[in-house]
Amino acid sequence: ERWLHPQDLDSTAHLVRTNLLQHQGAAAHFEPMTRAGRSIEEVIAGANAFAKVQACVAVLGMGEDGHIASLFPGMGDLERVLASRNDYVAVDATGCPGARQWPRRISLTPRGMARIPARLLLIQGARKREVFMQALADGNPARWPVLTALDSIHGTPLQVHWCA
Repeated sequence: ERWLHPQDLDSTAHLVRTNLLQHQGAAAHFEPMTRAGRSIEEVIAGANAFAKVQACVAVLGMGEDGHIASLFPGMGDLERVLASRNDYVAVDATGCPGARQWPRRISLTPRGMARIPARLLLIQGARKREVFMQALADGNPARWPVLTALDSIHGTPLQVHWCA
């Protein structure tokens, strides 16, 4: 989740509202993580408190650098995030090309992902498929954070869906 106001055109909330909450999906309730007037620390505390009510599904994407959620290869505090016992953390992805102009973010942690029984990874395009296959062959989650989504507390495998 980019640390942006939910009405910002580059926010995840805007992406969800304009692309997912349409037609039959419009009946779904969506609660954006970011809130006007709240600090990132307050939002993280609220997200971790709310995470006690377990999500039933996570729809994840992967970047061409192998990032997932807001876990980027080469991120300065990636080791801390990978080891976190919280479901959500604030991250600083400064210097990570995949983060582009939005380095301040909120991310689901590997622990948070593992607790969700149904996890879907959506991969689009030949290049991302190639990156995912490289990540699987290499096996290093510090280099390929997408690999952190493979683990599950429930024993339910990650479902990977690819389209051209």
